[in-house]
Amino acid sequence: MYSAPQSPRSIGGVMDDAIDLLKASFRASWMLTAAYALVAGAIGVFLQWKLLPASPLGVGSTQRVAAALAAYANPLIWLSYLGSIFVSTWFTLALVRTQIEVARGNTAVSGFAQLGTVLRFVPGALFGTLLMSIAVICGMILLFIPGLFLIIRWVIVSPALVDRQQGIFDAMGTSWSYVRGNWWRTATIVTVVAIVVIIVAAVFAMIFGYVAVALRLDRATLLIGGQLVSAVSQVLYWPAMVATLVAIYQDLKLRKEGGDIEARLSSLGSARA
Repeated sequence: MYSAPQSPRSIGGVMDDAIDLLKASFRASWMLTAAYALVAGAIGVFLQWKLLPASPLGVGSTQRVAAALAAYANPLIWLSYLGSIFVSTWFTLALVRTQIEVARGNTAVSGFAQLGTVLRFVPGALFGTLLMSIAVICGMILLFIPGLFLIIRWVIVSPALVDRQQGIFDAMGTSWSYVRGNWWRTATIVTVVAIVVIIVAAVFAMIFGYVAVALRLDRATLLIGGQLVSAVSQVLYWPAMVATLVAIYQDLKLRKEGGDIEARLSSLGSARA
């Protein structure tokens, strides 16, 4: 049974909260997650089907690059990529909203219903993602460290956007402010969970790879089967990542608001003295 924390938690405590939130929200969100995985998988199959023939292995590297560039001239390729980004952003915000509602005690929340609730935040989130991506890429070019720093400072933008229900710049500022002074603990939690997610995804991919080799699957079956395996693994690890971000957001919010309240009480006491 999930119980929202009333005071700041240790690193282990935040991770425990993420696990409890994942279990409490899984019933409300697994169908939403599965729907996203299937839609993203369908787009992925289409893109691979279109792009792989453009890079035949039997020709030289120059010819392969030329063939790949020619394939990208197809507007359907770019529309598919844009559609994938839109769907990913939309469903992620809906999942964040679902888990925040569960964290507030609303266990009867419907994940699909949140798609309509968060739709108005999608344009701002897309714009913010573009800005943050440019900043992170520039940071990565500058010896990698600045980019990593920015990733962690903006890691809870989605929970801040959905919870505060304000603009994307407010959400970016909130994430930046909350993570200030808590960068290392935030980075530690995100890194641990990311490693677990990578291992889970790798295990699923490895099992499918062995099966594909043993059965000598044809190209179409490989594409479809690979996306189905990816969809199953996403149903497991995607809500876990979102639950982690929501748990981090809640913890940092308590730390920030607790510090603000303490400062106000101290100033009030000084004024009375």
